[in-house]
Amino acid sequence: MGVVIKPDMSSDNSTMEICRRHASLSALTRNSTTSATRAVFTLLVLCFATLSSHHNVFVEANFRNRGRVKWTYDLPPSITSLGDQRRVIRGNAVQVSQDGGRVFVTERDGGVHVVRTGDVSRSTGFHPVTQNGVTTSCSSGVALQESKGSVEYAVYAVVDTNDATGATRSRVMALDKDGVLIWTVSLNGSVVGTPYISADGTRIYVVNNEPNSDGAMRGGISVIRLLQDDTATPGASRTAQVTATIRQTDDGDAPMPFGPPTAVSVRQGANTKDVIFVAVGDYAETAGARAGAYVLVPSDSFDRLGGQGEEAYSLRLVSDYPLPALVRPTVNSAATNLYLAHGNRLTGWDEGQNIARVIDGGSEDVFPEWEQRFQGPDDNEDART
Repeated sequence: MGVVIKPDMSSDNSTMEICRRHASLSALTRNSTTSATRAVFTLLVLCFATLSSHHNVFVEANFRNRGRVKWTYDLPPSITSLGDQRRVIRGNAVQVSQDGGRVFVTERDGGVHVVRTGDVSRSTGFHPVTQNGVTTSCSSGVALQESKGSVEYAVYAVVDTNDATGATRSRVMALDKDGVLIWTVSLNGSVVGTPYISADGTRIYVVNNEPNSDGAMRGGISVIRLLQDDTATPGASRTAQVTATIRQTDDGDAPMPFGPPTAVSVRQGANTKDVIFVAVGDYAETAGARAGAYVLVPSDSFDRLGGQGEEAYSLRLVSDYPLPALVRPTVNSAATNLYLAHGNRLTGWDEGQNIARVIDGGSEDVFPEWEQRFQGPDDNEDART
């Protein structure tokens, strides 16, 4: 059962898969009073109907004609100031372990539920420590580090907002496979989206927006390094620390906050490079302000510095554009194709548009191969309406 969304690019004899993750397929079953089983299928596809006369979208889906509910887990009542009922909101996620034995669910007040699919009654949960006068919220999913079919650790983020001043701090936390806290790292500002675990499991990348002295939010990416104990297993690390925070350069433009990240690990010979794409998210409009897509990659000094410090990384501009992007970029596994929805536009940078050269440091500000605007009311130009 799956969904593939493809643009028809017959004009240049190429057909590629745009997005698998922006499609969601659910199968629901319900028994009628006559004991006949009816299957109801809902297909939710986030895509655009037409990319141009040469970029038509096709949806291919295979459905099972029958399904059944194996288990159900109800979120227990909330104990926080966010309300009496626990909720899963935009940004929260359901993450399944590779062996299917555990399901990790985040919720808006910062709680994490670890559902044991083999025996739901043995499910566990974690809730971060809270303080009076501070509201803890979460719009993060869980990232899993797994080895040989077992979860070594799970990592996610919460944001703590001072009720009196509105100032924010964030906590990135690692849990074991049963939801027991391993370590916590605190950051200034607000973490956005789900953390990304490096290919070797020893580093964690998070988007971290922090206010300037004038209160304007500036986007950045923080790198958290796991401190190894006597064992080489990343999950055995009981502590971690921030080793670098890379922010947009102060080039005179208005600071812009980043939206949630998309990351891939790219093989280059015997080495693997972590590549993190981000796009400027919601921002206060100012004269001449422009958004942009960026990529964080290891710098030429990465190995010499052991991946520690700002000089070990390079934040490069892929391209700028006039409207904010409220969803994370879509990137293929080779990091050669980038697709972004911003405002009323869908923009694509395909393999021939030198995304690889940006990653390798050969160029910046690559012009997209195509862009499609979608018709609608005038206020559709504003992505926030």
